[in-house]
Amino acid sequence: MDIVRENQLEDRITLIKGRIEEVKLPVDHVDIIISEWMGYFLLFESMLDSVIFARNKWLSVDGLVWPNRCKILMTASCDPGLRQKNIDFWEDVYGFKMTCMKYEVCKEGLVQTVNSSHIVCPPVEIQLVDCCTSNITQLDFTSDFTLLVNTDCTIHALIGYFDTFFDHEKASHQVTFSTGPLATPTHWKQTVFLLAQPLHKKQGESISGVIEVKKVPKDPRSLQIKIKIESVTYKYILS
Repeated sequence: MDIVRENQLEDRITLIKGRIEEVKLPVDHVDIIISEWMGYFLLFESMLDSVIFARNKWLSVDGLVWPNRCKILMTASCDPGLRQKNIDFWEDVYGFKMTCMKYEVCKEGLVQTVNSSHIVCPPVEIQLVDCCTSNITQLDFTSDFTLLVNTDCTIHALIGYFDTFFDHEKASHQVTFSTGPLATPTHWKQTVFLLAQPLHKKQGESISGVIEVKKVPKDPRSLQIKIKIESVTYKYILS
């Protein structure tokens, strides 16, 4: 409120505090909904459910939601240091073997900034979210993907991230930004899915798989993710 007063905008801006599902607005419809709802891997701890609720209840027929669309992408990383730090480390912890921990660590999606020099595949889109039309059921999804390897390497992890677009045809100025490893770093970083069994690939070979993303039933702000690659299924949790 102080910022509104400081800029003498009391006659233009009205602040209403409360959960979007519970507040009452002084109007029947709104022309624009703007929300920074995105979470890690786009959907972890995201508030898109609330944005969809607000859109369905208040947005006018010709109204807009910003951002108007987002897409989740996948690529792959060759990073021996990442594996050493998170997996092989447990083989000798100050002289003690703790190999059982290796498999537990692999179940957690890691949120961190990935060095772009370790990326060995062009990214592929695994899910598009149209904020103007998507419904809540579409936030759980299954997608096939194929990554093309551009150098001889060992794949230690799959990398997930998202791009965001303010590019509706009605926009006078279109804007987009990426949270990918080749873009300027953001606080969303990237999501790393470690592979317990690294993949040895030659340049020009591909990695084909299926990813399944679902909300955790008892904790809908968390995600359970299943990735099947070359007959091996990996299960991850983002919580």
